[in-house]
Amino acid sequence: MKKLFAKMEWILWIITLAPSFLLYWFWEQIPQTIATHYDLYGKADDWNDKSILLWMIPGLSIFLYLILLLVPVLDPKKRIESMGGKYFGLRVVVLSLISAISVIFLLSAVYPGLDFRVGLYPILAIFLMLMGNYLQAVKPNYFIGIRTPWTLNNEQNWQKTHRLGGRVYMLGGLILLLASLFLGSLEFHAVFLICLLLIIFIPVIYSFWLFIAGKTVQ
Repeated sequence: MKKLFAKMEWILWIITLAPSFLLYWFWEQIPQTIATHYDLYGKADDWNDKSILLWMIPGLSIFLYLILLLVPVLDPKKRIESMGGKYFGLRVVVLSLISAISVIFLLSAVYPGLDFRVGLYPILAIFLMLMGNYLQAVKPNYFIGIRTPWTLNNEQNWQKTHRLGGRVYMLGGLILLLASLFLGSLEFHAVFLICLLLIIFIPVIYSFWLFIAGKTVQ
């Protein structure tokens, strides 16, 4: 199985390098000065020379690819490596998110009138839903997942917390997807902030509750 996914590594290379190829394709069409930051209303409020794209677009994707490649090697208990296809799928999801954001940012530079939020918000929502699915399959480790003192100290706590956390992520992603389709920018940001806080704190509070209520055993 390990050899099978090693042979499929080319899929991740394509996902990782796709924004760089697109950057090369559109280079001459990109204005010399591009917007690099936007306010809550989606209006550009900071600009830089387009040369910043030469290291930012490939650098971010390649750096993340290398980190995800090394994580199983650095995991002392080899729990991530034992996930097999699940971890490969997780790498696909995370790298696809970064590549998609890079492509949206690049297209907004090529076409200044393009509202990057139209593509960015749904992508973030779908990412949360997919992460929610994968969280439920993540085995105890020190690198990926909801790593509280109580999940790291107890495998049952980890499993129950990630089962709930995965569902919270998927529900939050679904809410954000609907919000991105029907709400304006300010309203979406409000919903996004609320969902983000719930996604972060609900699993942590639940993990602590399992600990103090004795719902898990050593």
